[in-house]
Amino acid sequence: MDWPAVTKEAIESRWRVLTAAELTIVGQRIQDAEAELQYQLRLRGLTEPPTGDTVWDTIYVATVAEMVRRVLLNPEGWLQESEAIDDYRRDRRRDSAVSTGLMYVSDAEIVKLLPLRPRGAFTIRLGQT
Repeated sequence: MDWPAVTKEAIESRWRVLTAAELTIVGQRIQDAEAELQYQLRLRGLTEPPTGDTVWDTIYVATVAEMVRRVLLNPEGWLQESEAIDDYRRDRRRDSAVSTGLMYVSDAEIVKLLPLRPRGAFTIRLGQT
């Protein structure tokens, strides 16, 4: 089974229209994000995507799109920016989720894509005689 296709349109529909500079790199960044996500899923035992699960496909595409969006938000990886003109000063600090500028997938994003497993080591049946 093939993994769901992620396109630049998937990113634009979830975020905004990409700039000309972003369009030159977005294809490679999508491939990077897909490789990272698939690698992390394989480490956790999911070797191929579930078949026919459109909800899972949507979450997968949204996760890859979010990974790429985080990189595009801060390609230089700056954490803080200061602007000063005469006695005016403005400081801006990036949220830690995008401050690194690195491609990554969070544990919460991975968990959403893993199959649900029953919890507990055993089952206790109540009310049987």
